[in-house]
Amino acid sequence: MASFGDFNDGGQKFKAGGPRGTIIWDDINNDGHLDYAAVQGPGGNFLGDGKGGFAAGINKGNDNHWLKIRPQGDSKQVNSCAFGARVRIKLGDKTLTRQIEGGGVGQGNQSDLTLHFGLGEHATEVRYTVTCTNGQTQKGITDVDRMIRIEMR
Repeated sequence: MASFGDFNDGGQKFKAGGPRGTIIWDDINNDGHLDYAAVQGPGGNFLGDGKGGFAAGINKGNDNHWLKIRPQGDSKQVNSCAFGARVRIKLGDKTLTRQIEGGGVGQGNQSDLTLHFGLGEHATEVRYTVTCTNGQTQKGITDVDRMIRIEMR
């Protein structure tokens, strides 16, 4: 279970609901644990006052392991952001899959181009496969608790 430390000015908690809201899940402090930032425009019930606002939280983390993978294209064979690329990680008999989304979900949103994998108690190296939209595949093995970049050409 994640535990978040609040780092907005008022120490107020995020309240869901209302129009024009965006929440971003990203590793803000680059420690491998997903943090959040949330923004909601005027008229939203963000802080309970109808004025909208901003809130964010840093995930205090735990002892679980993680891996971040950032595919990047060469802008010739593979688009530079590697939109559409799928990454699969093999953990014993389990496979975790993530895909780089172009444009995110909802108006004004963009998903992170770095793919985050929570590995739980899995502490040993993992095998990964990156498949781009042109069919190009790249495979490798990496240790956990790190970020790697994969250049697709």
